[in-house]
Amino acid sequence: MAAINEAVNVEGDGAASDGVDMDETVIKNTEIGKRLSRLAAENSYKGNQNQNLFWMH
Repeated sequence: MAAINEAVNVEGDGAASDGVDMDETVIKNTEIGKRLSRLAAENSYKGNQNQNLFWMH
């Protein structure tokens, strides 16, 4: 789970620091959500934890 959390943090920091295009930020966040949703489906017992990591950011 640490790797997923780190990936979300890096992606989030990159989107915030460039601050150029809000649409791009939304697209990045949507992609993160899709990745986490897919992981939650594959590991249903961890699904809630994955979603919580996503929504914290």
